[in-house]
Amino acid sequence: MKFLKDWFDASIINKKMRNKLPSTSKVMSVNIESYKDFAIRRLKWATESFQLLMVWPKRYQLLRRAGLASSTILEEPFFQEAIDIALEFLSKFK
Repeated sequence: MKFLKDWFDASIINKKMRNKLPSTSKVMSVNIESYKDFAIRRLKWATESFQLLMVWPKRYQLLRRAGLASSTILEEPFFQEAIDIALEFLSKFK
């Protein structure tokens, strides 16, 4: 199971209980995923799901399916490029 790095870094477990839960802390450190990685993974999943349906979605539909429609990561240039690549890939299903 993966956890968001941002959540883990800000969590109470990391700040106050790290010494009391060394095994938990170690597992979470190994199995965390950054928010960028999470967003890319979700975008990839949404793209694959539309590919299976042979559907060309609009931008908002792709983001909604990925669960990222209101995310702040949408402002990042790398993510804008990833969205454009996904939509270009799916455009063959027009």
